[in-house]
Amino acid sequence: MAFAQIRWVVDKRVLLLKLLGKYDVEALKQGVLELETFLQQGKQPLYLIVDQTEISDYPKNFREPINIISPLHEKYPTAWTIIITSNAMFRFFGAVIANTFKMQFRPVKSMSEACDVIEGVDPALAMQMRATLSTEMPD
Repeated sequence: MAFAQIRWVVDKRVLLLKLLGKYDVEALKQGVLELETFLQQGKQPLYLIVDQTEISDYPKNFREPINIISPLHEKYPTAWTIIITSNAMFRFFGAVIANTFKMQFRPVKSMSEACDVIEGVDPALAMQMRATLSTEMPD
């Protein structure tokens, strides 16, 4: 099984990165290359939603994924990065990364809450998102 699935929720504006299974550094590196391809195609302002609800194992050392992922943020900044997780440690980890890179970040517990965050910034985009998600996947 792939460690990550990546797709547009709203074409070239809202990107969904769904992480799956156990953390694997090599799979993360491959996923970052794939994610970069999507980010290159994106239009600003770009929103990234990272769904971690199906991760069964987290990295033991958070510095490793930070070092792998951070060059992407520097090269392709997002208007908001929203992480869907109920894991308190990862919510904290996300906040530390956001502070380090001066990025807009919000941890949420569901896709519906992710839509709410975007609705606060861009209601029309959130409406497109909700329409797409209602036909594709349950919350």
